[in-house]
Amino acid sequence: MDTALDPAKCLTPRPALRPFHWAVLGILLYVDLVVTYLSLYLNPVIGWDENVYLTNAAHLRGYDRLSYAHLRPPLFPLLLAMSGDCYRVMLAGVHTGIVLTMFCLLRRMASPAVALFGAALMVLCGDLRFFGMLVMTETLSTLLLLVLILALVHRKTLIVGVLAALLSMNHWQMLVVFPAIASTYMLTGRAKCLPRFVAGVSITIAPFAFASIIAYGNPLYPILANFALNAFGHAEHGIPKVNDIDFYWRTLPGTHAPLVAAFVVSCGVLVVQWRRFRETGAYILCLSAILLATGQLVPMHIVTPKDGRFLVPLIPLVVLAAVVLAARGARRFPWVSRLAWPALAVGVIGAMPSRNMLWEISDRVNDPMAQVIELIPSIEKFPADTLVYTDVNDLAVMSHARRNAIAVIGTDNGHFNLLSRTRVAAIDVPDGALYLTWTLGAGEVLARADGNYRGPLYLVRREHLNSKAPTDDMAFREKRGKAFIGSADPPIKRAGESRTDLLRRG
Repeated sequence: MDTALDPAKCLTPRPALRPFHWAVLGILLYVDLVVTYLSLYLNPVIGWDENVYLTNAAHLRGYDRLSYAHLRPPLFPLLLAMSGDCYRVMLAGVHTGIVLTMFCLLRRMASPAVALFGAALMVLCGDLRFFGMLVMTETLSTLLLLVLILALVHRKTLIVGVLAALLSMNHWQMLVVFPAIASTYMLTGRAKCLPRFVAGVSITIAPFAFASIIAYGNPLYPILANFALNAFGHAEHGIPKVNDIDFYWRTLPGTHAPLVAAFVVSCGVLVVQWRRFRETGAYILCLSAILLATGQLVPMHIVTPKDGRFLVPLIPLVVLAAVVLAARGARRFPWVSRLAWPALAVGVIGAMPSRNMLWEISDRVNDPMAQVIELIPSIEKFPADTLVYTDVNDLAVMSHARRNAIAVIGTDNGHFNLLSRTRVAAIDVPDGALYLTWTLGAGEVLARADGNYRGPLYLVRREHLNSKAPTDDMAFREKRGKAFIGSADPPIKRAGESRTDLLRRG
């Protein structure tokens, strides 16, 4: 049996890290931390999920006037709430943690040079870099997955259970971690570890389940509600229910063909060589990485809508397995390096940030959300129970200003999918209300934010008398009604209008 890559069974110690290796690692970690932190500041938080998580975090911090989106897993908002206004520092640390954990995993299985190669790839990976600048769960899921594999290789079964539970509380997609890890224990002859694994899961999930019972009367309510929305609820709100089983098979090869090839080759090597190294740390690492990557494809073929971002946590898993197997093959068969390392180099080039990354950054710098955030100090001067009407992204106002907001609908607005959230037309914003609008003349101007291609954004005290209501808003008001029946945006509720009047008008 080959145990060359299993330090626990190796007869000679692994080569020590020289000062040069420590210096390179330090530079990689420093560059990653700084770049990720600065990239986060380029993002004014414009995404649907980003604002929901920040709103949930604000609710947990005591702003109970803001509604809590119970469909979202609780771990990420909890970490945001604990980080307070320094949440960007926490998120930058998460991305740098991915780099460090990848180094630690590869250092255990291969040479220092190979470990530094894997760490550098995590620094350069365009998808991780992009999601590292978003306030979303992908990077945290990636870090927890890598730390889980590290604990698995070190045979820390209880910690593996704890990390698996935390993953499921960070993103419901990660529920597949439980069968993947259980299968790893079974296939590597370590079934006796399952009780400790279950114990780690149980003690971690218990507080979350208890809180769910208190809040909703059902320990599984958030998970079931999220599944119901993604599997059936979008169609009920007029969004076409599409479940294209070929979505990811088209998306991933189109962007990361080398990774797909590495995944296929890694699976083949595991099947062919399992008798030679099934009890080694290398086999446990590669098997768990591939099972975790495969498992994450399953739930996404059940629910809608689909999004390529759910594939991001797969990238480090596939890279990890491919690099370890290439290093192992090169030690046994020198000719492997002539094929494997050039292929990995191609993979690095394919995974690096592209020109699209620059466009994404430019879009965020110039997005109207930057203007909303500029006006936040002016909004915060008003009492906490102040209701804000806004032409642009009601979720951004709630998440940043921590004031309840109502979306104002017009022919051109920046709101995300409203689903069941309240909305009104501009002409129905009540007198005296606080109103974020593009229209000069909608009321007394309290503050103004410039610097966007759409023009200035105004914070006004709404006045109907002597106001210059936009002409396209009147046409929009006349066209609504039946045009919204059965669509994602139902008839607009006017200020003070009852539900019966709304239904009669619709």
